[in-house]
Amino acid sequence: MKGVLDGSIFDKYNVENFVENDFYQWVTVPKYFQKLARHFLKIAERISDYDFRNVQADILKGVYQHLIDIDTRHTLGEYYTPDWLCETIVNHVPLTQEVRVLDPSCGSGSFLLATVTRLRREFPDLSAEELADRVTGIDIHPLSVQIAKTTVLLALGELVGAAKRPIFLRVYLSNSLETPEIKGGATLFGEEFRIRIDDRNHFLPTGVFDDPDLFDRAVSLADRLADESVNAAPVPPATLQNAIHKYKPTADAALTGKFYELYLDLKRAKETGRDSICKFILQNTYKPFFLKHRFDFILGNPPWFTYNSIKNAEYQALLKALADKYQVTPAKKALMPQMEIAAIFMSHVSSYLLKPGGQLAFVLPRAFLSAEHHDNTRAGTARGFSLTEVWDLQKVVPLFNIPSCVLFTRQSHVVRAVPPEGLPGRSFSGSLKKHNATLSEAGARITSLPTRWFYAKLQKNSALTTNESAGQGAGENFYRNHFMNGATIFPRNFYFVKLEGPKPPNWHDRVVPVRSDEANDKDAKLPWKDLKLEGKINTSFLFRTAIARNIVPFGLINPPLVVLPLVVRPVNGKKTIKLLTDEQIRDEGDLETARWFRDVEAIRKSNRTENNANTTSVKYLNWQNKLTEQDLNARFLVLYTSSAKDANALVLDRKTIDLEFLVENKAYVFFTDSEAEANYLAAFLNSTSANLAIKDFQTTGLFGPRDVHKKILDVPLPQFKADNPAYRRLAELGRACAERVGVFLEKEGVASGEYNVGRLRSAIRNTVLSAELSEIDDVLAGMMK
Repeated sequence: MKGVLDGSIFDKYNVENFVENDFYQWVTVPKYFQKLARHFLKIAERISDYDFRNVQADILKGVYQHLIDIDTRHTLGEYYTPDWLCETIVNHVPLTQEVRVLDPSCGSGSFLLATVTRLRREFPDLSAEELADRVTGIDIHPLSVQIAKTTVLLALGELVGAAKRPIFLRVYLSNSLETPEIKGGATLFGEEFRIRIDDRNHFLPTGVFDDPDLFDRAVSLADRLADESVNAAPVPPATLQNAIHKYKPTADAALTGKFYELYLDLKRAKETGRDSICKFILQNTYKPFFLKHRFDFILGNPPWFTYNSIKNAEYQALLKALADKYQVTPAKKALMPQMEIAAIFMSHVSSYLLKPGGQLAFVLPRAFLSAEHHDNTRAGTARGFSLTEVWDLQKVVPLFNIPSCVLFTRQSHVVRAVPPEGLPGRSFSGSLKKHNATLSEAGARITSLPTRWFYAKLQKNSALTTNESAGQGAGENFYRNHFMNGATIFPRNFYFVKLEGPKPPNWHDRVVPVRSDEANDKDAKLPWKDLKLEGKINTSFLFRTAIARNIVPFGLINPPLVVLPLVVRPVNGKKTIKLLTDEQIRDEGDLETARWFRDVEAIRKSNRTENNANTTSVKYLNWQNKLTEQDLNARFLVLYTSSAKDANALVLDRKTIDLEFLVENKAYVFFTDSEAEANYLAAFLNSTSANLAIKDFQTTGLFGPRDVHKKILDVPLPQFKADNPAYRRLAELGRACAERVGVFLEKEGVASGEYNVGRLRSAIRNTVLSAELSEIDDVLAGMMK
């Protein structure tokens, strides 16, 4: 290394001979390189202390994670796969000597390293050129591409020295989800696709897909001629045409004419100082178009982020179009925001890049096994692939910050449901000393057991589960369509408040000082986390609500205050909710309150995403009418948590609350005037049997099942009837449980605000109400016979 970079070499050869043209090729420009040369020498001296001839792990992964900040990695959905898992997956698939393997989101190149390592082990006669030809990587981040190339180069090791020709590393800077934009209408050249240079469109015949080498060569020639004619007259079209024909005499003349237009724009960009990497971008960004149906295997870890996390409306529209095309769009439109982009990724790369019958293995969030928005993947209706095998990684630590799995598929363009006998698979478990262990370091610490995975249904919910009988024999739940989700009172810093002084003697038409409640800081996210408000509010705009930390089985703890831009008014003898803008509040004379909501609107406007550009704060609060459709006239509310290990339910009597109570998004609610019916429902929702029935259909977090939503209402339950002894007994048990929990919470002193909600829930279920919950299960079992 040192010999290559010493001063005599610099004087003898142009430095560009030693650096492959890429995103960072600007360092080869003499005026920059001369300033950086001494730093390169120091780096080379440090590197020369290491022996890279036998690299067994992705040694650059840690470097990459330090170079790219956490926010950028989160935005890109990057979760780095430990070497032991890459090796295990690569060792599991049937690689041959002629295999072609792609990682379409390669990161630092861990899967490419594992593939080259196995090919070298099993096929020692393969040359460096042949090995480099077997693996391809694509990534959207330029630093990732550079490090992945280095990882592959290190994996080739000493074979590089024996190479007879320059080795081309097939790692490209591109977006695997981008597809050719076809020009509308017929043209002289047939269908054309769009490329862009310096914000100018060019359309090339789609026939160039048949010859990627011709495309690369033509772009290189156009770029070279652009360099040679900067600030001079353009070369005639025949010059580029003849140069292309020297390489390929049969090249179509019309096509070479199209490349001449590209040459003119490259020249123009260079003359205005706007070109530095156009050639590299052209030869990389459009590379996936030339890789269609080229690969036997696609192995990797696609980006982990959801549709609603994308801020760019244009890119979100592209992904929505792909989701529709591949039939991965959830049946319920409301679920689209939660859909993992990896679902689109899996269908697209399977359809576009795999050979017919090719195979894929992706590391994915475990939500793919049970989340409602991924039913198309489980049911076999998503296009491009069929499931062949499932690995569960939930019991491996440390791994990722959310539970994960591996799905194996085969390219397929027909609907293929999971067969009744299930799919083969494995369940992994183990505790490792470090996250990025190699397979040899993991050793006996990782074990796996063979499993069978079945496609199970519970009403409209589905799951891939090892429980063959899950969901079988389920009947209807009368109450499923009678519960509604609460309103999205978000960002909480705008609406959840604390009094700046003592509680007033009553809440009637007073003006009180309030500020944002810092109790929400723990769960708040940027940019909202640090945006706090303080001011004066008319008490007519103050309400009570409840979020997860306020709800335990059969009990409500310290319902928080919220300030909302609405008034409660009688219409035909019934209480109704009327939303107000800050101008309307001002016009009614509440100037201080109006200022609060004017500030809310201004802050939200300056921080809102492109997708919410036309949504006011008032409209957002009432999304899907979840505020205005709440029933303020029913005396009893049955609330249960939308997300937790189990549904935690309680009965709220409006007469026991000092302010009007409005339900927040973290809870589901049923309104009734029957106290017995309310207690009947609370007993069912808190029951052990009902919560066990949904476990296979819940998504999971690091601490187990977490999402409840309406899954609990897919467990059968008949409508309450007061003349049925079993139903009455269930209601009596629900009321008795609420009384016992009330006494328990008072002894625990939760009114002080200091409590651990998880510990309280566990104590209530396992100790305080163990006998009552057992009897509730017995009654429910008898009702279902």
